[in-house]
Amino acid sequence: MHLVDSHCHITQEYPKNNPTACTNNDIISCFIMMTNPSDYDKIINLPSNTDKDGGRIFSKCFGIHPWYSHYFTLTKNISKISHYTNILTPVAPKNTQNTLIKLFSEKFIQSLPDPIYLCDYITNHFYKDNIQWHLIGEIGLDKVFTCKNLDIHTPGSNIKFKVKITHQQNIFLKFVELAWQNSLPISIHSVKTHGLLYNLLVDFMKDKINSTDYNGNKKLLKIILHSYTGSKDLLHMWLRNKAHIKVYFGISQYININKKNDIIKYIPIDNLLIETDLSVSKLSYDEQRVMLIDTLKYVSSGKMTVDEYNDKILMNVYSDILLPN
Repeated sequence: MHLVDSHCHITQEYPKNNPTACTNNDIISCFIMMTNPSDYDKIINLPSNTDKDGGRIFSKCFGIHPWYSHYFTLTKNISKISHYTNILTPVAPKNTQNTLIKLFSEKFIQSLPDPIYLCDYITNHFYKDNIQWHLIGEIGLDKVFTCKNLDIHTPGSNIKFKVKITHQQNIFLKFVELAWQNSLPISIHSVKTHGLLYNLLVDFMKDKINSTDYNGNKKLLKIILHSYTGSKDLLHMWLRNKAHIKVYFGISQYININKKNDIIKYIPIDNLLIETDLSVSKLSYDEQRVMLIDTLKYVSSGKMTVDEYNDKILMNVYSDILLPN
């Protein structure tokens, strides 16, 4: 069986001569998401997508997760203080003194790295060394997360910081444009932003409706909504959209199955993918394989055999998502 993990991660250097080698003949194609700058070297040092390493085939993905979007700026040579002051909003417990909020905000900003100019980052990393990128991701929007703050013993450490959604949008759209220009699919993280995300992408495609690929066929924006948690109504809006956006919905055991999200039954097989959303540097081949097969069993229940369902997902990936526009 050839399985596809459409959304997984790497959290430490992948071991050469991997000790978690496969114990059978099944192959797992792993789409390895980049979430922050420290992932870059780990990803480019993975075996190429044509190499089998312990039963795994790796596809390299390029992006910045919204949890790390505050590290980046679209303004060249902006000062550290100006950048973070403009994009971070302190969230303090009720009755916290304003002087403490101000003092802790200043300390928190000083603890952060200098902002990275995103245009230069893309030039120096995405286009470097002729790396073959298969997908843009993980990128997205998140209204819930807060930035990590200083040590818990620091006065004011119960003050949290949110990244303004407008900043997240600007970073997100820069990567969407990169995907469009390079005809790459996108893996998207969305928490409490499903409607906003829909409107942003439909608006992005407004002036691209008549775009065609090099064969003269209409060009599509291909997106994967990873571990989808949106509503049934929005799911149907995505499926009916007229903006030339081809949408896939990723299903993971942890987010969608363990939490008994019944949205799965409304996803057509032609628009479905499975994923672990876990790290291949920590997850053994056997653990990953079992999780993917268990997810297949769950989504295929009462519809078709596991093998038939898996064959359809393989077609979704290799006959559509990865097929160049």
